[in-house]
Amino acid sequence: MAAPDRDDGPVWINQDAWFSLGDFDAGQSGSYQVRKDGNGIYLFVIDGEIEVAGETLAKRDAVGLTDVGEVAIKAAADSRLLVMDVPMQ
Repeated sequence: MAAPDRDDGPVWINQDAWFSLGDFDAGQSGSYQVRKDGNGIYLFVIDGEIEVAGETLAKRDAVGLTDVGEVAIKAAADSRLLVMDVPMQ
């Protein structure tokens, strides 16, 4: 959705941050790899239910993760997820 490089996303922002939108079918698994060392990720469930970092998140739930390079995501139901990959300092 948004990225710090004009060639890396449809919307350019003047930050070392990436905003990504994911649609998952129930039972689908995937992962998100942090785009830049020192960044953390904030995951917001727009709709559905996902399992991430040992937690189950439902519609409008969110979690912030730091000091991770990659996080596994599993959809417990059809889901839409917003991932914000942002600098921590």
